[in-house]
Parts: sequence; structure tokens; C-alpha cells
Amino acid sequence: MNAQLEEILALPVRERITLAEDIWDNIAAVSEAVKLTEAQVDEIAQRLKDYRANRTNVAPSEEVRERLRRHA
Repeated sequence: MNAQLEEILALPVRERITLAEDIWDNIAAVSEAVKLTEAQVDEIAQRLKDYRANRTNVAPSEEVRERLRRHA
């Protein structure tokens, strides 16, 4: 394991989650560089269909993240 990874893994869970979110946001900014598999496209389509069928059974991403942080 390299030294940078060891440092990251030594951070408190909350800080690692924030770091992971920041990294993911950076990756998402160049989403054209990430190719989805057919299975992933199908999964997204199914989730979108489920959402459209039941729009009341959802939570904003900020709320979900906060729930995850509270349990970290």
C-alpha cells in the first residue's frame, strides 16, 4: 500500500466520505471519459422508470448524504 493511501485510510470516516464525494464530483465533471456498461445503462433506465412510477418514494441527495454522515 502506498503512503498516500495509508494517510487517507487513517482519516476519520467522515473525512474519507467527504474526500470520496469530492473525488466523485471531479470524475463526474468529465463524465464523457467514463463509459457505462450495458447493464449499468439498463439499471439506470429501470431506476428512472421506478422513480417516475412512484415519485413520492424518494429523498434529495443532500438528505441521503446527511443520513450517511450521521451513521459514519
